[in-house]
Amino acid sequence: MSGIELTVIPFKSSAEVLSNVLSGEVQLGFENFTPIMGNIKSNSIKVIGIGSSKRFLGLPQIPTLAESGLPNYEATSWNGISVPAKTPIAVIQRLNKSIGLALEAPSVKSRMLELGVTPRPSTPEDMQEWINADIKKWGLIIDNAKIEKQ
Repeated sequence: MSGIELTVIPFKSSAEVLSNVLSGEVQLGFENFTPIMGNIKSNSIKVIGIGSSKRFLGLPQIPTLAESGLPNYEATSWNGISVPAKTPIAVIQRLNKSIGLALEAPSVKSRMLELGVTPRPSTPEDMQEWINADIKKWGLIIDNAKIEKQ
């Protein structure tokens, strides 16, 4: 999107990304907040932008990459909870309600933000829509970049 040419180095872990950025072996890295939150707070690394469409509530001073000049840029990670396909709908609804209440608890919200995670309660239907949209989005990106599918 920016026209910048970068060499992709496929590190196997967040620790490898972080150690190579800290050592200066690589000039920049793309990483989730959770494994680097301590480094952000200690100012040993500088985050120049985040991939989500909105600023992260835990670090509101960091602009989004879209705000920094890459309009429409969005690349985020997410977590979801799944159950076996044949789980009764009543069980799914009860789990969803309980998880949603837990994510709304101030202590849980606070801890998740400390860890670099934005709590987002949703419904099973919303989660399926999110998954479907990501499959479509990243499928197009993979096809346009001519990345070989394995």
